[in-house]
Amino acid sequence: MNYISPRWERPRIPPVDPALIGSALFLVSEYAAEREAEESAIRDPEEEEDFEPVALETRAVLDRLSDELGTEPKTTIAVYIRLVAFLRLLASAPHLGPLATEPESGGAPNAAALEAAASLDVLADPESGVPGIFDEAEFEAALEAD
Repeated sequence: MNYISPRWERPRIPPVDPALIGSALFLVSEYAAEREAEESAIRDPEEEEDFEPVALETRAVLDRLSDELGTEPKTTIAVYIRLVAFLRLLASAPHLGPLATEPESGGAPNAAALEAAASLDVLADPESGVPGIFDEAEFEAALEAD
């Protein structure tokens, strides 16, 4: 008897509540500020010209998200992947910044950006094959539809 296995497809990152994305962004920025304060306390002031951004520890970020958001591991990882994809998109496509943020609230993401980050498909990175990017055109269309 011949057995034909079903076609393998990459796992889909499930959608999450947009409020979780907003909360996660706040928590990660809070953690980054704490890490920066720790690093600046031990950094020599004369070495300011050799400034390197502080590296965030993924495990610490995931632990903080899980604790503060009160989510189970599957949701925590989905929120983290979606948040990283959102930040990568804004870094690689700066023209989306004005569409995705509220200028009167200090540059916080608007509701349309949070909804798009929470629900659009997360694609695999073409270089690594790891899920972690949004389709720029699809994201822009979601922002403009609002």
